[in-house]
Amino acid sequence: MNKQLNISHTVMAVLGGVLLLTAAGQGLERELAAVPEADLQKITEAAPAAAPAKPETPRKILVFCRCEGFFHGSIPWCNAALEIMGKKTGAYSIDVADRMSVFTPENLKQYDAIVFNNTTGLKFEDASQKEALMQFVKNGKGIIGIHAATDNFNTWPEAAAMMGGMFDGHPWGGGGTWAVKIDEPKHPLNASFDGKGFLIRDEIYQLKEPYTRDDLWVLLSLDMTNECNAQPGQKRADKDNVIAWIRPFGKGRVFYSSLGHNNEILWNPAVLGQYLAGIQYALGDLKVDDMPSAKLKNTPQPARTTDKGGVDDQISVLAAYTYESDRTAYSQIDTRIRQGSPEENRIIEKQLLEILAMPDATVDARREVCRLLRRVGTEQSVAPLAAMLDKPELSHMACYALQGISSPAVDSVLLAAQETAGDELKPGIISSLGVRKTEAAVRPLIPYISSAKRETAVAAINALGRIGTQPAARVLQSGKVAEGLETLRQNSLLLCADTLAVSGKQKIGMELYRELASKGADNQIRMAAIRGEVMHGKAKGVPIILRLLNATEPEMRTAAAGLIIAVPGPQATTALAEALKGATPEQQVLLI
Repeated sequence: MNKQLNISHTVMAVLGGVLLLTAAGQGLERELAAVPEADLQKITEAAPAAAPAKPETPRKILVFCRCEGFFHGSIPWCNAALEIMGKKTGAYSIDVADRMSVFTPENLKQYDAIVFNNTTGLKFEDASQKEALMQFVKNGKGIIGIHAATDNFNTWPEAAAMMGGMFDGHPWGGGGTWAVKIDEPKHPLNASFDGKGFLIRDEIYQLKEPYTRDDLWVLLSLDMTNECNAQPGQKRADKDNVIAWIRPFGKGRVFYSSLGHNNEILWNPAVLGQYLAGIQYALGDLKVDDMPSAKLKNTPQPARTTDKGGVDDQISVLAAYTYESDRTAYSQIDTRIRQGSPEENRIIEKQLLEILAMPDATVDARREVCRLLRRVGTEQSVAPLAAMLDKPELSHMACYALQGISSPAVDSVLLAAQETAGDELKPGIISSLGVRKTEAAVRPLIPYISSAKRETAVAAINALGRIGTQPAARVLQSGKVAEGLETLRQNSLLLCADTLAVSGKQKIGMELYRELASKGADNQIRMAAIRGEVMHGKAKGVPIILRLLNATEPEMRTAAAGLIIAVPGPQATTALAEALKGATPEQQVLLI
């Protein structure tokens, strides 16, 4: 706990004003907005507690944020989140720059990956800079693209192909809430989403060529079966609207996520979890399957064991695994699980459990077994994993594995473990209950939200938000939270409102939105609640928009303009058009 707070304060000291980090003495051409300390605290609390993989060597990343087109206001918040995650987990350090002069072979030599943070309109007109970037990734380094990173390279097809697709509009605007599906539920880079679809407020990009699933391992995409995603302006006949992917490129690796338009995305724990995993994939530290599915089908499958007892050679090698050793055996087993039938995977599960029972299996091997059991584990794995929950070196990975097993027995063992776990391990177990949306956890979590142990309180408040039921919301409404966590409490109430509004309990969800809209801890909470009320209230949102147009705060009036397009139907259009007559000139501009 003290370590986390020290990290948080250090980062805040660096980022509390204009961002001070620079790349190799290049500096920043554009002054970036200050990130409020309250937002830095939210990012710090939401950032993963640990990296999914141990860095093979100290890693350094260049975060590039130049905009020759639209400038996203979330850029400083994203820079802050990247800095905080690196410091908190030890996964990497960063430099930040926006000058094209950083793209030289000599300068790039010091970096392991480049993040294109909401860059727009980059042309790379200097041939030497093009060559420096291409050789950087082709020779084995990493590229990470966040949100607007696909809105570049219009005149450079090779770089567009490297990134994986090109921006072609955003029918799903930043003021809306959209349904996301998990294309690869068991992929390690989707671990923070627990393999389940979710709703999110952000701007989602539509993509055009060179995008094709033949070249990418797609992680997330819009759930086009959900009516909330049926927005005007869509161009893809196949309705294949992707959000996140990975791919090998040359000897290097690329990770892209369309999420990152709204500031609040940068304190979404699940999104930050995927960011970190994607960054570690691009760095080469997190070894995962990344071969596009179309190509995977044409790849000879590794031999599979048919021996229902005993342990095959790959499993034997894995039992002696350390993070310094070769990962071939792990990768082969991982591929076998992905390609295997349910019967074959039961054999693999049994063999993995035998490793956990081996007295001489390494700690690193047990952790990797947990990673695999998250994908292949059944009720047979619950008891062996539960036995690891009280072991500091293994508890985190045991929780990770249990989160992915669809058995009621998991909820029972986690509920029992949270009662007896020490202060160091309790937050992880509580977080797992939240990831699993364990409704029976609501009552046991009540005393934790006011705990003097900050990490425990944060975990409990976040977990109640993810559970999202009416009882969870009532606890967050009536319970007193620990000092300094009021904004987090309200953010979790927003999550409850979102869940309730789409799960048949819209009235309760709307009540929560209205409460937060009037009593929000800050304008961002209030605006998020108002967006929810308008989006789920349909035509009833018109009076809210008109009221906002008269607000004293400029940001509220601007928010009203962003919500106008979210209200469907001719009745709403007529009412808004009628409002033009008596509006002030500023209001008329916003309405038009």
